[in-house]
Amino acid sequence: MKTINPPVIATWILEHLTPGDRNDALFGDLLEEFSSGRSASWYWRQVAAAIAIGYFREIRARSLVLVFATLWTALAPAWWFFALWFAAHSAGFILPWPDSTILGEFISVSLSLWAGFAAYLLLYALVGRTLVLERVVRGFWIGPLTFALLIILIKALSHPLGFATSLNRLTILTYFLSLVAAAWRVRTRVTSQSNAIAS
Repeated sequence: MKTINPPVIATWILEHLTPGDRNDALFGDLLEEFSSGRSASWYWRQVAAAIAIGYFREIRARSLVLVFATLWTALAPAWWFFALWFAAHSAGFILPWPDSTILGEFISVSLSLWAGFAAYLLLYALVGRTLVLERVVRGFWIGPLTFALLIILIKALSHPLGFATSLNRLTILTYFLSLVAAAWRVRTRVTSQSNAIAS
């Protein structure tokens, strides 16, 4: 009897795009159900549901990150207003205009991201969570790097193609995403903590 394998792309998506630890039990259950006669469309629906549930759990577990990033981002324009002139003026000693303004903007945004990330770490520690040094260090460089890459992408897409973009709103959104990216991996997984407590 010929063995029918589940859709390869759906299996790859399940293995690589499901957030959290790899769930071998789920994969085994889906494979068993598919082998007993379930259709490929059923398999795809189960994979989509597993991914949706996984991301919902990740977002719910990191709700503190999203709330904090929203509040900090709301304050960011005021910080930029006061810090930008000083940062651009200081950068003027290093580079000529307009490069000094670009460097100044990057410095002020980076300082604001680092201040926000440090405030988040303090809040995170105050609620009794454990910080992992490697993840903290990674967060400090991921925030500015994410911001720089997204701004470069926005600039590249807006100028040659002639998109009418509101750079202010996109900058705020980019800042929010950068802060979330910096703080997202700080949280240790509950499963690893509970396993450590159990052993």
